[in-house]
Amino acid sequence: MISKPRTYRAKQLHGDKYVEGYYFEFPATTYCFVEDYEKEPIEILHCIVHYQMIDWCLPNEVRVTLIDPNTLEYADVIEKDKWWKIYEALHAERRKHSNED
Repeated sequence: MISKPRTYRAKQLHGDKYVEGYYFEFPATTYCFVEDYEKEPIEILHCIVHYQMIDWCLPNEVRVTLIDPNTLEYADVIEKDKWWKIYEALHAERRKHSNED
């Protein structure tokens, strides 16, 4: 079964403007030793990946915009006028799995 594509949106980290695209998160850095992770946990950066048209016949640019994850919402492409908040549910599930380890 093919799932319907989703569009995500959230407010920019620095500003009140919403940005739409694909949600992605990644660690701010990487350490060499396991002990370093225990001393200072790595911050997870949340972003929306989207493209921006530059001008006719020129390649579009891919943009990565840091977002406030508390404002993250998604919509099915077919019902784009209906947005659902997802951040809390997403991270509640992650906390549940990390507690099982």
